[in-house]
Amino acid sequence: MAEVGNVDQVTSLIGFRVSDGLRLDEARDLFLNALVGAKSAATVRWYGGQCDQEGAWAGGQIQLLLDHFGPSTLVEAITLDHLNRWRAVLLHKKNKKTGKPLSVWSADAAIRAAKTFFSWLKGKHHTAVNPAEDLERPTLPKRARRGVSDGDAMAMLAAAEDSSIRDRALLAVFDATGCRLGGVADLRLADVDLKRRRLLVREKGDKERTVFLTPTARDYLRAWLEVRPSKPGVNHVFVSEQEGKRLGTAMTSSGLAQVLKRLKKAHHISGRVSPHQWRHRRLRILTSSGTPLGIVADIAGHADSRTTHQFYGAFAVDELQEIYDRFSGGEESN
Repeated sequence: MAEVGNVDQVTSLIGFRVSDGLRLDEARDLFLNALVGAKSAATVRWYGGQCDQEGAWAGGQIQLLLDHFGPSTLVEAITLDHLNRWRAVLLHKKNKKTGKPLSVWSADAAIRAAKTFFSWLKGKHHTAVNPAEDLERPTLPKRARRGVSDGDAMAMLAAAEDSSIRDRALLAVFDATGCRLGGVADLRLADVDLKRRRLLVREKGDKERTVFLTPTARDYLRAWLEVRPSKPGVNHVFVSEQEGKRLGTAMTSSGLAQVLKRLKKAHHISGRVSPHQWRHRRLRILTSSGTPLGIVADIAGHADSRTTHQFYGAFAVDELQEIYDRFSGGEESN
């Protein structure tokens, strides 16, 4: 099915009228406006892109539905058959920037967003049925998220040692906790329990969860808090060390990410060392050490352990045998 560019094409290709009912663009606005304040800004942008001063949304995963069906399409007229055809188009669609087909991961993201969108509409009684309820997601290739390599981790930690007490503590927190970038950026002084080696973080729509520090990370964080510049009204853990007006101001997510980029560049580290790669590293260490996936899911903040298995449950053969030997009942290997 070709992409639909106007209302007449919609009517002729999938055979429904576009008057008297909830339009797709209206449904999109209802959904996104409900997310604002209930979910994190990053989540809202993922679904809906940007909202201008007049309240018009553009971009995001839901835009792919509007691009295909047309904004004036009636939601009630969309069936599972239509969504299956849209799914097939996605899996052959080309990226506008690169000209290459969308990856199966990108297609899956759009389908996940559509399923959530239509489920929400039915749950809020905007529609009578959920046409995406039985919409199948594509089969994703098994690929483990390995994260920062051991060598790059050692190099980055050594680089942080030479940089500042704050940078050393920041990197130690990323390494120990597996936190998302936003959770570390929003960390407050009251969220830190050094005695029990615990941090209370808020991620993904202000959902709270407790993460844990290694003894080394706890010591590095304590050292930073002892010299952390104070500024009235600022209670964020990680603040600017820059002299002048910015001294003691809260660091943003982009500012924290820039610290890692600076360390990587200054010490000629070639691997991937972004904040999310440190998260992958910690969760990979936990899974490869035999930690049950349900426990890893709780530590990661995954609402569904299937997400944990998808990203971290794939092991190399050597890792599988090592875990097997560890839990196989104590038999000696030959």
